[in-house]
Amino acid sequence: MSGQLTISTTETSAPRTSLRYSFLWSAWLDGHVLGEGYGFSAEDAERRAVNLVTDTLTPDQVEHIKVVSG
Repeated sequence: MSGQLTISTTETSAPRTSLRYSFLWSAWLDGHVLGEGYGFSAEDAERRAVNLVTDTLTPDQVEHIKVVSG
């Protein structure tokens, strides 16, 4: 069974104590959260999400990939 993988990155609006917390990311497969984290840039956050996904899913589990920036 394959589904839609959604990776979302959002710039934080809270006061930052460190640049590494500048962007939050989350990864979802068909509405179920796979993981969440942070990065110092939107690209870094997306890269971290993709790394998690490639470590936990097989290609036959994902039919579509959607990247959303907020």
